Amino acid sequence: MEDGELKKRLIKLGLNEFEAKTLMQTSEYQKISITRAFARSFVGTYTCVFALLIVYILFIWNMNSKEIALFSFLYLSLIILMCFLTPIFKGLFWSLKVLINLRGL
Repeated sequence: MEDGELKKRLIKLGLNEFEAKTLMQTSEYQKISITRAFARSFVGTYTCVFALLIVYILFIWNMNSKEIALFSFLYLSLIILMCFLTPIFKGLFWSLKVLINLRGL
């Protein structure tokens, strides 16, 4: 794909012009695909979400069903509160949308 077309596509997906140009330069400099360069820029977000999932699994490992239901309610409430107070999940879902659209480049 031509650089101009790729830049327009990245801008249409929600990146600003500077971010698109930087992403293209990074992928060219490191000799990797645009998709991989974009995924590397969101490694922290993916790691945080993975850590939240692991913490949840470790806590419910030895609980009975009532404790799991109560803990799940409290944990999900905390996660939903985090969604409104921090942009981490909004960024996660946006980045996954961009990765799906960039697939195959």
